[in-house]
Amino acid sequence: KYLPHVKDFVLLGLRNWEQYEVCAVAVGVVGDLARSVQKAIMAYADDIVTQLLNALRSGELDKSVKPRILSVFGDLAMALGGEFERYLAEVMVMLHQAAQSSLQLQVPPDDYDTLEWVVSLRESIFEAYTGVLQGLRADTRHELLARNHVEWVLEFCDYVSREPDACSDKLLGAAAGVVGDLASTMPGARAKVRTLAWVQPLLDRASNSPDPSVQETGLW
Repeated sequence: KYLPHVKDFVLLGLRNWEQYEVCAVAVGVVGDLARSVQKAIMAYADDIVTQLLNALRSGELDKSVKPRILSVFGDLAMALGGEFERYLAEVMVMLHQAAQSSLQLQVPPDDYDTLEWVVSLRESIFEAYTGVLQGLRADTRHELLARNHVEWVLEFCDYVSREPDACSDKLLGAAAGVVGDLASTMPGARAKVRTLAWVQPLLDRASNSPDPSVQETGLW
């Protein structure tokens, strides 16, 4: 009942790039709504996704908000299931571009703020991809994820796992989770994953993490 009234304020917040804290709060509200109302958010998803994509493309919006936007695409995909297909192509392009950008950044080891942002960006990419995969799988639409999507995601997992300065335990767990989701969901992915030399060391590191949730993911 409250969605039509809240939606207008959320869209205003998503367009408020100058006051980026307001935009960040609006992004958080989108995630909360997606988790709460599930597919009922579909009625407003076109407007919401358009504003999220515009915010990602904006050079005016503070970069600290952009990982949150990427992550919320995973929340929307989980809520919409197979209906997320209409946004899939654009969102996957954005995730791929964000992944490539994070790999091209040359960050000095003592630039802790930028390193923290890079880790946050990479975590959000994995969170979004996991949400997309699980959302489509819930409606047996995971075949929509083309093989080239799987390839770049696995390459991204490999690179991230080999970069110790920008790989937190949480990020390690997220990478391990994506590998597991792909292996258990995508046709042919399990056989490919078994041939990749970096996968077992990644899972071993996750299994030995001091974080219990990361340990659980690695063992799974």
